[in-house]
Amino acid sequence: MNDRRIGFVIAMLMLAIGFLAATSEPADAIAAWGRKYSVSCSACHQGQWDLNKDGQEFLRRGHRYEEEKAGPNINDHMSFATKIRYKYGETSSPRTKFEHHAFAIYTGGAMTPQFSYFTEVYLHENAGKQTGTTLPESDDGARTKLAESFLQWTSADGPRYNSVRVGQIMPSLIHRFGGGARLSYSRPLVLTQEDTTLAAARTGYSFFKRDYGAEYTRQHDNLHLALGLVNGGGTSGTFNTTDTDNHRDFYGTVDYVFDDNGSMIGYYFYDGELSNFKNFNSGFTRHAVMSHYVRDNYKLTGFWSWGDRKVALAGPKTKNKMYYGQLSMYELEKYVKMSLPMSMYVRHEFIDLDKDRKVSDLIRQNVVGLQIEPFEYGHLVLEWIGKRDQTVAAPVHRNELVAELQYIW
Repeated sequence: MNDRRIGFVIAMLMLAIGFLAATSEPADAIAAWGRKYSVSCSACHQGQWDLNKDGQEFLRRGHRYEEEKAGPNINDHMSFATKIRYKYGETSSPRTKFEHHAFAIYTGGAMTPQFSYFTEVYLHENAGKQTGTTLPESDDGARTKLAESFLQWTSADGPRYNSVRVGQIMPSLIHRFGGGARLSYSRPLVLTQEDTTLAAARTGYSFFKRDYGAEYTRQHDNLHLALGLVNGGGTSGTFNTTDTDNHRDFYGTVDYVFDDNGSMIGYYFYDGELSNFKNFNSGFTRHAVMSHYVRDNYKLTGFWSWGDRKVALAGPKTKNKMYYGQLSMYELEKYVKMSLPMSMYVRHEFIDLDKDRKVSDLIRQNVVGLQIEPFEYGHLVLEWIGKRDQTVAAPVHRNELVAELQYIW
């Protein structure tokens, strides 16, 4: 069977799985916070997994509601999650892949009237080891990972309060625009792409980072301000690193929620430094403006970023720009007469890592996906990704089909 037939068969299987899931009956599966408050996922999420306005407020208070203390039952604070994936890529080697991608523990919530915590730990995450490699037999191609962990103090209840977080943190604004709960299998590439292709850079910055540090926030009705001081990229630009120089990175965010649906507009600024790059420290800045326009059954998202980076000891800094736009559509089961919740999304992304050069350093990506909820706190995602990468000498075209089953309890 040739590659095109294999791809067609896989696509048909994915559609068949989606049809079977959509015509089955939902089960009653309630995760930790749902059990604790006796509510369904729709209390904090829209379209199954996107945060709504109440969910955003719950997140920023430290995964807690107002006037809340720790409960005596550990089930109120702990959930387990897993992800199973099947992929087909016409340019991948091998073209088809099946993986039990991850098994993780989520734990968090109120500890006292003012203190709360949150921790996300991956007990297993597939690291992509292939058979026939020279790695030791004891290396099973998986890793454990502390994805996020912090202690939070919140000054008071009500719509106006201060809070402080310490630990491994991500700005809540980035969390809200693709760093956290989302409909799609893939995160926006604009958030995850590092600028490592610039002048053979070994390290780079990406929005999707959780760094060690501290953050102060002020919530004033619908206006939210956050200021953070973190270790930054150090020498690896990845998760779970400590810095090797005296420079500390700084970020600030401000956003405003302007209606009861959670529509919002926000601004993000980051000033950082990557150490030991060609025997000097590579300073950089990033700015971003972003917005959600939310209605009962759809959401429009826009994200625009620009910045610069020092890639040579002398001379001007390299400038970059990138953006993505996404349309998410909810409650599609009403129109196709299915028994289970369905959502759909389309996203377009553009990245220019060196905007003063006319052709090179460009990445374009389009994403289309369908999400079905076969049972509460579980979802099946069927996604197509089309990508053109011009950051290498010969442009790379990628077409990939993914089926991901994720559930949490």
